[in-house]
Parts: sequence; C-alpha cells; structure tokens
Amino acid sequence: MAGDLRRLRGDRDKKSVPHCIVHACMNGLFFLTTELHRSFSSYITFTSLIHHFYITYTSLLHHSFSSYVTFILCAICTSPPS
Repeated sequence: MAGDLRRLRGDRDKKSVPHCIVHACMNGLFFLTTELHRSFSSYITFTSLIHHFYITYTSLLHHSFSSYVTFILCAICTSPPS
C-alpha cells in the first residue's frame, strides 16, 4: 500500500536510485572504452603507416648504398693499371 502511494505521488523506491546510478556509470564506462578503443586504433594505424614508410625508406636507402658501393668497387677493380 505504501509503495502504491509513493508511485502515485511520483516518489521513487529506494532501490531505483542506485540502480539508475549503476546504469549511468555503465553507460559512461561503455562510452569511455569505445572512445579509448577508437583512439588506440587510430594510433596503431598511424604508427603502422609510419613504420611502413620507414621500412620502405631504409630498404631503398640500403639498395642505393649497396649499388653505389658495388659501382665504386667495380670501377676500382676494372680500372686499367697505371
């Protein structure tokens, strides 16, 4: 009877206030984890892209350097004796 009167007056039961707080906290945590996952995913994509460019650059640099050294060594070895 007392619960019916509270409901008619618009009062909330004592259980519903903590229940709403728990739901609000869960929604907040879900939002935070979603945002963190999105940010972390963007960070991983960005660092992977930089890593890819670094590997490409260093492999091209290594190839150019080894070609240059090979060219110099061949020029030295095949030059006519003076």
